[in-house]
Amino acid sequence: MVEILQIVFDPFIISAIIYGFAIIAGCTNLYKWRGLRIGLFGLIYMALSSWASGISFLSADGVLFVFLVFCWTLPFAWVRGHALSPEDKDFSRMKSEYTFGMAFTSLVITLPRFGKWGQTADSIIVPLFILFTIVSVGSYLWYFSKYHNVFQSGDMIPVLLTNLKEASAFILDEVGILRLFMCLATCILLVGGFSAYYLGLSINYSKGGSFYGAFIWGLLCFVVSLKYVMSSYPIKHLKEARRSILAMKKISKVHGDNIKKLDVHLEDGHPGTTVLIIGESANRNHMRAFNEGYFADTTPWETEMKKASHFYFLDKAYACFSQTAQVLSYMLTGMNQYNHQDPSYMVSLVDAAKAAGMDTWWISNQGANDTLTVSIAKEANHQLWTIARQGDDSQILDLLSEIPDKGNHFIVIHLMGSHIRYKDRVPKEYVKEIGSKLDKPLGDYDMSIMYTDYILHGIYDFLMKRIHPDSIIYVSDHGEDMKYTHGTGHFTFDMVRIPCWIYASSELKKKRPELDKHLRGNSLGVFTNDLVFDTVSGLMGVRTSAYSPQCDLSSDSYDLPVEVSCTMHGKVKLESDM
Repeated sequence: MVEILQIVFDPFIISAIIYGFAIIAGCTNLYKWRGLRIGLFGLIYMALSSWASGISFLSADGVLFVFLVFCWTLPFAWVRGHALSPEDKDFSRMKSEYTFGMAFTSLVITLPRFGKWGQTADSIIVPLFILFTIVSVGSYLWYFSKYHNVFQSGDMIPVLLTNLKEASAFILDEVGILRLFMCLATCILLVGGFSAYYLGLSINYSKGGSFYGAFIWGLLCFVVSLKYVMSSYPIKHLKEARRSILAMKKISKVHGDNIKKLDVHLEDGHPGTTVLIIGESANRNHMRAFNEGYFADTTPWETEMKKASHFYFLDKAYACFSQTAQVLSYMLTGMNQYNHQDPSYMVSLVDAAKAAGMDTWWISNQGANDTLTVSIAKEANHQLWTIARQGDDSQILDLLSEIPDKGNHFIVIHLMGSHIRYKDRVPKEYVKEIGSKLDKPLGDYDMSIMYTDYILHGIYDFLMKRIHPDSIIYVSDHGEDMKYTHGTGHFTFDMVRIPCWIYASSELKKKRPELDKHLRGNSLGVFTNDLVFDTVSGLMGVRTSAYSPQCDLSSDSYDLPVEVSCTMHGKVKLESDM
């Protein structure tokens, strides 16, 4: 009788702690059926596991069980309770983590009941499960500490697309060597300590339920844990990110079919040379050329060029998303957030330029990680990558010298700009050169903005002396928030406030007398960089079925009302930031 009471009493105390913590954390709907049933299933799991294994959870034998159950419940309840969205505060939304933690922990403590083979399996599974638990929960809490929100699947896409250099730079900048070492040491101590403690226990498993009953229960726990781990963090988010990447691959296949059907019309008879410069993580609020009140002139060249009649600066330019892969899929193709989402608009600027007879160049200091950008880059006649990829952007200037000074070219230049880790973007000699000239010390980010201005100056001078382009457009992929960077977990408008300017030559304006008027007027309105395809097509004078004059800054038909403009692929309206 005492043992039966213990089997019921221990799970009740553990559940009371979990629910009490969830109340304090701020979780909602704990008393509705969808919230109560999670706890009810948890009570059943714990009671049956205690019966099958013969272990009392509130004893020395049950320490590991309680630790693992709390790991898969308390941190997730805390994050849910502090989520930004009211819907995410719902306690039932942590059902998968709660159920997986209960089921797999129940399996772990039931396995030794099956004799030597069960104990051998347990000696392998326990350390791996503790490691998986600590890494999963630790990364989830780190994300919350950074973005103050539940994990967003969109932030898993850059994880899957990143390379070793980008990953190490991110870890060094966001975590740091000391904290990384402390995290690894803590992880090793917890895994080793709990594994040694549990596997070293002399538990009398004969006190448990019948062998066959324990076997059926263990099998059920395995099936349930396998089901719910797939909908728990991080597996769920990895799957969703993977689906998004596969969708990009699918679009790439459509891209190939669309090229074959591409129909091109040239407005001016023959195009000149057009250059598209894609920046990285540049926030226009940190640039005096766009923000006159900024404390330091981080853009001396651009600030001066803003006064020139051939330049058109857009003070209300925004990114269509806060991450590179999702931006480039729209920026470089006919797809956009408004009315061009059908796969038939999957035609790239490189395709259009090639079909118009232009010599196409892709010059990059970035690693082409996402499938769609790779497929677009490969379509270019010439692909040039910097030797020390993701290093100093000045390498771009060396590659530009390979472009012939005669002919009609379409040139894409992809900079590293202000990609995290900011200080790695700026060579030491440049910091020394300008450091004494500043009114006050600049942060690493502002220094990277200033260095990009220096690089843009160099690119412009080279182009003017050697290639004489008809038009140049500079636009960043997305912005940067100094606290939340550009992750989707905690959206801020700093993540999408971007610089954008256009240069139009005298020769181009002579061919199109109304061009200056159109660009001057349209540059005063709102613009999102998913309309770069149409604007560059307009500047080149290249018309395809994917082109829309309403999305072209150089057209008198350009029309993007503030109330219609949006970002994050249509999920966030820009009107509130105006």
